[in-house]
Amino acid sequence: MIFGEIAKATARLLDKEKVALYFDSPAGAEDGVRREAELVARCVNLTIAQTAAEYAPFRAEKVVEAENGVIALDTFEENVTEILFAEDEAGNRLRIRRGAGYIRTVPGKIRVTYAYLPEKFSAADEVVFSDRRVSEGLIAYGAAAEYCLVAGLFDEAVVWNERYADCVKKTLLGKNKVIAERAWI
Repeated sequence: MIFGEIAKATARLLDKEKVALYFDSPAGAEDGVRREAELVARCVNLTIAQTAAEYAPFRAEKVVEAENGVIALDTFEENVTEILFAEDEAGNRLRIRRGAGYIRTVPGKIRVTYAYLPEKFSAADEVVFSDRRVSEGLIAYGAAAEYCLVAGLFDEAVVWNERYADCVKKTLLGKNKVIAERAWI
């Protein structure tokens, strides 16, 4: 998925065609349209982060040299939220212990698979969830709910949030799972 396409889909859900067109050609846009587009982009980024944190984390792996069996978490480029597993060069799973700012395992070359929260995306960036079931529509529904909430359109926010939650339930959680309600404070 391309971030700009998700943002355009969100703008179209909100019936903001000028904002959708902004993501194709931002040059010469009115200030009001630019501000609306920036708000839509922030809402899309927020929804991507929320979806990654709660339902479908971004995953990556990295091979590192673990001197003394300690790997500092700042070795990783991303914002690590969870170490999923570690393997030695032969592919054997290793025991790991997480401390404040590091993980401890055996010394040597280690392949670490981890979940992380993504940085903010911009229009041309590709958004790649490790769970391929996350769709452009799912993110657009959540972003539309966030946009309406920020804009004070509370009834519309509830409608888009219900669509987002239904989409998450159907595609990511399965039929027998329950999704925690968002707090609208």
